[in-house]
Amino acid sequence: MLDDVYSGLASVPRITGIEPAFQGGDWFFTPAPFAYGLGEDDRWLMAGLAPRVDKLDFGHFDYRDGEGWGMALTYRGTLQVAGVWPSPDIVLLPADDAYRGLSAYSDWLGAADRLPGTAHSPEDWWRGPIWCGWGEQVAREGPHRARDLSSSRNYEHWLGVLARQGVVPATIVVDDR
Repeated sequence: MLDDVYSGLASVPRITGIEPAFQGGDWFFTPAPFAYGLGEDDRWLMAGLAPRVDKLDFGHFDYRDGEGWGMALTYRGTLQVAGVWPSPDIVLLPADDAYRGLSAYSDWLGAADRLPGTAHSPEDWWRGPIWCGWGEQVAREGPHRARDLSSSRNYEHWLGVLARQGVVPATIVVDDR
């Protein structure tokens, strides 16, 4: 564990799809895997959305937890229905690890022809770690607001901590808020 870098996991109840707005902060960098990993330790259930590529017309994909959990899609008036509307498929895949579960979800999408084609190979930087300073800023929020902690000095310190641990981000997002 990195002592000086925030390593907590956030539970974000929304994965943004096509909406240009950031939905009040509940968003991931997209395109997102439309899947939630439900579980802990070595018992996981990947609950993933499997829309056809031509039906990616929703705004976001929400997970609702609690005594009775559920999932929802928000269209915000972008979908016109005449008669019957078929919802996108939901895929439930058991896994012993969240990362293997996400890989199984991705493999399932590929086998079911639910992934968009790619015109070219991804750039090398896309395969490297992405680090965003916003998490560091929020983790240290206290008497100072998180947005006020975006400084060259802080970012150089946090990147130095990562480098000492052997983590060199290929992409750095500076105060993405």
